[in-house]
Amino acid sequence: MDGSDRDRLGADVEVGRAEGLGVTMSDWMDQPENKLREFFQYLESKMPGTARLYFSTNEREFIEAVDVILEIAIRRLEENAASHDSLGELALSTMLSDLIRQAAIPCAKEVYRNGHVDVAIGHPRKQQFQYLGECKIYDGFRKHCGGCDQLLNRYSSGRDVRGFVLEFFNQPGMYALLTALKAQFDEDFPLEMKGSTITHHIKGAFVSLHTHFTQTDFEVLHLGCNLYIRRSTESKTSKKKTASVKATL
Repeated sequence: MDGSDRDRLGADVEVGRAEGLGVTMSDWMDQPENKLREFFQYLESKMPGTARLYFSTNEREFIEAVDVILEIAIRRLEENAASHDSLGELALSTMLSDLIRQAAIPCAKEVYRNGHVDVAIGHPRKQQFQYLGECKIYDGFRKHCGGCDQLLNRYSSGRDVRGFVLEFFNQPGMYALLTALKAQFDEDFPLEMKGSTITHHIKGAFVSLHTHFTQTDFEVLHLGCNLYIRRSTESKTSKKKTASVKATL
């Protein structure tokens, strides 16, 4: 074996070591010059949690990353509530999907899964992972349970660990209403729910565990998006008073 053969063999061994160890997010981000780092920094600036999602290696890591992204997307919808608080479920779920997709995250809207599920979030590299979501405009416990039923018994095949049901609130008191939903789930144990609900780190959200018809466990994340805006009437009253004063002059 000459010197060039030994060099090639040494390079192959190093490649093998790298493949065996796997490449992590830290490996990429710690490089002194790395275009991928710049790319993910750009994606993170658009949607925090994107890098965490991309480098997730198992379904639990994937779920945790999606939860972060969902919260950021919901916050952005709430920040612009005044411009879309009167929209319907389809338009609002489309806006949610578009916000997520802007960060190069696979997110399909109205995709067919034994019916048209509102949101389907995928993994950028591992196609076996998906996180399905159903969106509703809040109208009480019964309608919310209907969304959970759709998610559990139509859209989910039992292979996924978790899905979500998101309520858009166009009325005041969202957090009190979410608390009441949680209490009702803990009282009624609907849809073959197992045990009590668990409070989630997203404000107002909670997780319930259900027995899927395939006899596997399926988690449902219940959360809300506040689109209610208390519109002030002061400006209108002020204008009327001004007009009245001018009329008497």
